[in-house]
Formats: sequence, C-alpha cells, structure tokens
Amino acid sequence: MKTYYTISLTFLLTVLFSASCSHSLSVIPIIDMDNPTGSIDLKISDLMEDISIVPLETRSDFLLNLWTPFIISTDFIIAQTEKGLLQFDRQGKYIKTLAFRGNGPNEYVSFLWPLVDEKRELLYYLQYKDLGAIFCINLNTGAFSGPYRHGQPHYHPQAIDPDGYIFGFRPEIFSGPFRDSTTKSNEWSSILAYRYHPQENKLTTIKGSRNIEGGYTSLAYGNSIMFRKNDNIFFLLPNYSDTLFMIKGDKTIPQFIIKLKNKMTGQRIGGGGNAVKVCTTGKNGMVLFKTEVVITERIAGTELLDVLFLDNENKLSVVNSLSVDLFGQTIKLSHNIEKNGRITTMPRVPIVSGMFAYMVMDPVELIPLIEKLLKDTMHNSDQRIQLERLATNLDEYSNPVLIIGKMKW
Repeated sequence: MKTYYTISLTFLLTVLFSASCSHSLSVIPIIDMDNPTGSIDLKISDLMEDISIVPLETRSDFLLNLWTPFIISTDFIIAQTEKGLLQFDRQGKYIKTLAFRGNGPNEYVSFLWPLVDEKRELLYYLQYKDLGAIFCINLNTGAFSGPYRHGQPHYHPQAIDPDGYIFGFRPEIFSGPFRDSTTKSNEWSSILAYRYHPQENKLTTIKGSRNIEGGYTSLAYGNSIMFRKNDNIFFLLPNYSDTLFMIKGDKTIPQFIIKLKNKMTGQRIGGGGNAVKVCTTGKNGMVLFKTEVVITERIAGTELLDVLFLDNENKLSVVNSLSVDLFGQTIKLSHNIEKNGRITTMPRVPIVSGMFAYMVMDPVELIPLIEKLLKDTMHNSDQRIQLERLATNLDEYSNPVLIIGKMKW
C-alpha cells in the first residue's frame, strides 16, 4: 500500500507540473501576422494628444527637407543636418546651432542612436569613434558632458525611462548568439538587454529566456525594436526571437508571440522573408509594419507589405487610412510606394521621438488647404489668427511644418 501511494503521488505531481507548464505557455497570446481579422481607419488623435502645428523658421543659412530627422523634447525641437544639430523652440523659432559636425571641442564626428531624457532635457548619443561610451548635450545650457563609460565594448541605446535609465542591446545579438564573460563558449547567455544610468554610472543587466527558433522579427539591417509606453520598456530582440517582452525590474515578461509563415531567415545573400516592426503605440493598441525583406547578390531591400493595428484585446486589423483633424478639416495622411511592381497608397505613420511623435508636412500640401479654410467664416478667432499667421509665413520654399503630439499612453 505504501508503494502504491508513493507512485500515485509522483504521478499526480507530474500531471500537475505538466498542466502548470502548459497553462503558463498558453496564456501568452499568439498573434498571426499573416491573418488580420478586419480593417480600421485611425486618426492621429487615437495615438497622440496635445497636437500642435509647428512651422519651422526659414532662414537663408539653412534649408531643411521632408527627410530631415528630428528629435522632440519637452521644450525643444532638434533637426539633424549634415552640418550640425539645429535647435528650435516648440513654436518653431530657430535658437542656435547646438553642435557642429567636426573634430573640435564640442563637436561630433558622428551622431548615432540619439535619445532624449525629456524630464531633464538631456540629449544622449553615440559616436563611431568611441562606441564604448555615451555622450551628452544639455539642451537648456548647450553644455557637453561625457564620455560616460558603461564598461561594455559598446551597446545600442534604444529607449530611456522617466528615471533617466538608458535601455539597449549588445551589438552581438544583431548577428547571432552572444555570450558574456561568465558563460562558457558553448552556452547561450541569458542577458537580453542592459539598463544604464550615465549620471550615476550604474549598469544592470536584463535577463530572460529567448526563443532561438523564432527567426528574425525586426526590420532588417540591425534596426532593433525597443520602445517606452508609460513607465515601462518593451522590446523585441533584433534576432532569434518572436516574442514581445516587457521589462519589469531586471526581468522580462512575455506579452505576445508573433506568428509569421515566411519568417526572415537571415541577413546573408539568399536570406530574407517577412519581418514585423512596432512603429508607434497608443492608449488602445499599437501600429506595426509588416515587411518583406529581400537579400540577393544584386539587391538588398525592404518592401512594406501592410500597416497593421493590434488593439489591447489582441485583435489584429489592417490600417486602411490614417488621418488628422486640422481646423475642423479631416486630412488623410498617406504616401505612395511601389508594392508588387505597382504604385500603392499606404498610410503615413507618425515618427516616435521618446514620449512624443511627429509628422513632417510639405508646405506645398498645406498652402491650398489654408487658403480654402480662410474663406470659411466658421472658425473661431484663435483658429483664424493661426491660419493667417501660417498663410503669411508659408510659401513653397519654406522649411517643413511639423505636426507634433504627445504619445497617448
């Protein structure tokens, strides 16, 4: 009888353990990116709040274009140009050249992976000449500081939290398995990311398990997926993972698993396949790009297949359109791309800059709309004053107009 009891208890514990493991795996949602269940029309107000229209001051000594990258902070707008970093206030008035490109004091040779600590108005960045360090510019004073050395050969900063911690990946994960100094040569490291505070010179590791069978899920050529939503940091590993993680303390919590039939298999010739990138997040869900990556001896490129929206209930939809309301008029934001050899109109998605996002508008697009709106007598006095100001300051040679909003988390 005693023997029978022991065998039964062992069997029961085995069943309970198996059931527990099965349950823990089943609670992680699997999102089939190849089979959206519907379509949706989004508005910028679904993703952003406190939206403002900012015409950038036009001067004879510089001219920006529609492809100029911008960095948005609480009080400033930074334009990245070939000659240097141009600083504007949030109304678009030019302040100064914050930093010039060069080898001299308070200059930079290269400007990589910029991040803004909005709370403290600090702009962090990397340089090719010293990838083992992080550099900083105070946006209020213009003072340079650093280099801040985190003790690693280098890693790629991707996001910053409200406490000023910078989150990033080690570069080895862009090309495959990576190891740290404590692991044996044939072991996989459990370190997924790093958290570093430059002002406190404090580095901690973020650990978790990885699905190395998952294939590539990020956009090709090393663009990683890490973003902030509220006070939390989320990420997809650039390679060898199909799971979106949330960072909690020094651990990772899986949020959902990406399912793709034709996953990206590598970045070598003959590689390619489908990939998914998180573009922007809102209170009700997130916008994703599904792409086709082609790598051959003659070409290497990425083609946008779909703009998708995943809501908080994990329902996946195709984004038909994205629009913005300006002065009571709804304007669809789109651009034409080549898809399967044909020109297709796709929604234009805001570019995220920390806790803000922006869209670049061509003055040529806005001038006819403004002229039409000025003929409408239904606008209130504040709207009419803004319209008249825009009409006075804009022409076809003006610098771009930015639509800026705070992420709606």
